[in-house]
Amino acid sequence: MTDRRVTPHDDTGTATSLLARAAARQVDAWEKLVSLYGPLIYRWCRRWGLQASDAENVGQEVFIRVASGLGEFHGNQPGDTFRGWLYRITHNCFVDHLRRRDASSSGSGGSDARERLERLSASPAEYADDPAMASQDDALLYRQLVEFIRNEFSDRDWTAFYRVVIDGIAPAEAAEELNVSVNVIYLAKSRVLRRVREEFAGLIPAET
Repeated sequence: MTDRRVTPHDDTGTATSLLARAAARQVDAWEKLVSLYGPLIYRWCRRWGLQASDAENVGQEVFIRVASGLGEFHGNQPGDTFRGWLYRITHNCFVDHLRRRDASSSGSGGSDARERLERLSASPAEYADDPAMASQDDALLYRQLVEFIRNEFSDRDWTAFYRVVIDGIAPAEAAEELNVSVNVIYLAKSRVLRRVREEFAGLIPAET
């Protein structure tokens, strides 16, 4: 799922966020985007019942489409998120995969298979339809993306941020663990979150 063979042509630019750099066809940013979202796409495909190898294949098709259409995603409408856009692309690739599979097996599965495909095609997937799934995926995605900037911070600041934001403990408890003031915890959290917003603008909710 993190195969770098699906890669846009290299180019230079002054974009700062990961999404903007990937849209500007900077290879390092594209590879990071694939590493970040590949596991999530694979997880969606497995949820929909695909075998591991089929999920990998669908993932490759998803990134081919993303590579050609990333410049068209703007996310400037309410509720228009990159993850939701990616989810719809993945769902479309999933449906196309089922259609090709049924065609190659000479229509095996009969009317039940056809009805399933018609139902999937007629009802485009919307990510917000399953808040519980979105919450689980948020946690997975956030844990992955913060690791990209881990080496930019001291061990103390990183631990303070991780314990409060990722593990969800109270700032006072983190302060006691690290033997620092609560103000130090808040400052560390603020510094890391600021960097997260800079690097991942357009990929995480603005209120994160």
